[in-house]
Amino acid sequence: GAAFVLFILELKAAAHGALTVVGAISFVIGALVLFNSADTPDFQQVSLPLVIATALIIAGTFAFGVGFALRAQSVPIQMGKEFLVGQTGIVRVALDPRGQVQVAGELWSAENVDGERAIPVGARVEVIGMNGIYVRVRSIPLSDKV
Repeated sequence: GAAFVLFILELKAAAHGALTVVGAISFVIGALVLFNSADTPDFQQVSLPLVIATALIIAGTFAFGVGFALRAQSVPIQMGKEFLVGQTGIVRVALDPRGQVQVAGELWSAENVDGERAIPVGARVEVIGMNGIYVRVRSIPLSDKV
């Protein structure tokens, strides 16, 4: 029981695997004390390699799962307005002042923040924000194109 409590605590604490290792050791000790006690001669003795292998499999599976979850948390946002701001796109319907742009592989309704100047089809734009369902874009000067 203590081993599994330590495994769960690993999720909440930033122990970097230490609690998983201690939980595996606790599992081995607990299994040996429970099943290989001299006071309980009626039970069959449990093999030490079996207990260690089981502990390693449980700890490895748990460590893999926790590692996978931690890596998933560090992946940058890939949707929503936080992702769109700063992205570049191409004008598909001229922006005068509203039109459509293709950003991140999707077609978005957009509005031009450059003022009176229209942005023609095929021009490159940068997303600077959102206004309701519209992405707010500005044209990228020729000197900024790569």
